[in-house]
Amino acid sequence: MRAEEAREVARAWLNEEWLPWATAQGRAEGFQGAFVMGSLAALDDDVEFESILSDIDLSIVGDTAVLPVDPRYPHGAFSLFRGCLVQSVFLPVDVLGDREKLLSMLGLGDNLRNARILADPAGVLEAARQVVAEEWAGPPWLRMRTERAIGFAEEVVARLPAASSAVE
Repeated sequence: MRAEEAREVARAWLNEEWLPWATAQGRAEGFQGAFVMGSLAALDDDVEFESILSDIDLSIVGDTAVLPVDPRYPHGAFSLFRGCLVQSVFLPVDVLGDREKLLSMLGLGDNLRNARILADPAGVLEAARQVVAEEWAGPPWLRMRTERAIGFAEEVVARLPAASSAVE
C-alpha cells in the first residue's frame, strides 16, 4: 500500500469510526482536529508503506472539558480497520495553545512538523505547526528537550535493579 492510501485509511477511520462514536457519545463538539503522525507522516505519497509491519499513528485533538481522555486508554487505543492497525492517541487542545508545552515536549513538535493534517476546523493545528516551524530548533527549546530526555533516562536507570555481573 502506498503512503497516500494509508493516510486515506486514517481519514476513513476518523470519519467512519471515531467521529460517529464521538457523536453517539454527545462529545463530537469537543473534537478540534486530527493528524497523521509517526513514520507515515513523513513519507511521500507514492512511497510504499508496509502496513503489515507498521501501524498508522493518528492524533485526535480535543477539548478535554467536552471530550475527556478515556482513562482505559491513557496512551491511546489500537483498532484494526481495513486491514491496517490504527493507533489513535488523544492530545488535549490546550497543549497546542501553550507555547512552552508545545515546544518542550519531546515528540509533539517533531510530529507536528511532519504532520499530515486530516481535520482542522478551527485552524489550531496549523497555528501550532507554524509555531513549531519557527521555533522548534531554537537553542532554549533544544536545551529544554535535551534536559528532559536526560532526566527521563536517568529516572529509568535509577529504577533498574543493581546488577551483580557484567552480563546482567
